[in-house]
Amino acid sequence: MTRVSSTDWRLLALARALLAVASLAACAPAPAAPASGKPPAAVTLTPEPTAPVADQDVTLKIRLADADAKGVPGAKVKVSATHTEMAHGSLEADASDAGSGDYVAKLKPNMAGTWKLTVTAQGGGATKRADFELQVR
Repeated sequence: MTRVSSTDWRLLALARALLAVASLAACAPAPAAPASGKPPAAVTLTPEPTAPVADQDVTLKIRLADADAKGVPGAKVKVSATHTEMAHGSLEADASDAGSGDYVAKLKPNMAGTWKLTVTAQGGGATKRADFELQVR
């Protein structure tokens, strides 16, 4: 009969632990797409519908482009909205990355009038802010 030393048992336990860690790592979600490395130089925003109505969702399509007019993927994009005529606080939304420098956010303006939208994009080691007006019926 073969004798197993306590060192052999420790090595076997260590091998099993490493195998368990490797198995868990294989099940981890894929990392997010890397940012392009270039900071956003331009921000455009297109609301849908183009004439939003109070108390209804509006989809905000946001495009980030670098100085070469190429899309900037992988940025962290936030939108805040404040009514310019009334002090009712602000609405905020995180935009989701739709790929190739396109982002989508949803807001639900709770009253008609002019809203100031501020888009803040962090990517490529820089932060870009852009302000837009949104007329809500």
